[in-house]
Amino acid sequence: MLTDDDIKSMLRVVFNEASSDHARSEAAAGLVGHALIALGRIAAVMHSASVPPVDQAKG
Repeated sequence: MLTDDDIKSMLRVVFNEASSDHARSEAAAGLVGHALIALGRIAAVMHSASVPPVDQAKG
């Protein structure tokens, strides 16, 4: 999991025009990858916390 400092550092590289294109794209890909992992974790938690459907026959 990334810390705030890790994220700030990666954003500095992404938006620093003096950084190489490779470094900038690698930092951007890392940020996107971590964001997707975080979204996957959120989706898993939401899925596991969902309430099963109510059986209409029981009323």
